[in-house]
Amino acid sequence: MYVSQILKKKRVEKGLTQQDLADAIGVSAVAVSKWELGQSKPRKKFHEKLSEILGVNEKVISGSEKITKSDYVEIPYYNVKAAAGHGYENDELYDREVELVPIEALKYAQKSSVFCIKASGDSMVPVFFDGAKLAIDSSKTIVKDGDLYVVSYDGCLRVKVLFKTLNGIRLCSYNSMFKDEEYTHEELTTFRVIGKVIWYSQVIKND
Repeated sequence: MYVSQILKKKRVEKGLTQQDLADAIGVSAVAVSKWELGQSKPRKKFHEKLSEILGVNEKVISGSEKITKSDYVEIPYYNVKAAAGHGYENDELYDREVELVPIEALKYAQKSSVFCIKASGDSMVPVFFDGAKLAIDSSKTIVKDGDLYVVSYDGCLRVKVLFKTLNGIRLCSYNSMFKDEEYTHEELTTFRVIGKVIWYSQVIKND
């Protein structure tokens, strides 16, 4: 895979526009476009920043190390949202496209059990932001304290860190602005763990 293809693929994975990436690095959107078209290559002084933002080894960006399609696997992506907040209702679930997920993310998961959706809201900031893609392992529905899950509660999908309590379960956010929520077993009649989050793409916000 060429450097130009890698840059574009990783940028799209992160949910960034060419302008977003350009602003984060300190170049023009035209420069980013030329990189992705293979008309020019990033100068060495930008390699470290590109590596940090896109999650790609500097050697790959410089072209001294290759990355292949075998490093990624296609996972079904559904056009529903899991709220990183107070709940997001989804009327229907259907397969829209596929998402490329690093194969190492599926090291402990069966591909057939994994699917991707999008996070909505800011309760998981600064770990990931509104619009981040989430890969969910639907075979992992038994709660392990401190792990990140997508759950359905009262018809809404939510993404939260879960902890078991003596009387039920506690839902926590990474964002300290959002209070923990505790529910008793009696209140959990409509609660269901959809699966564990095993990978997410980061969306960088430029406020």
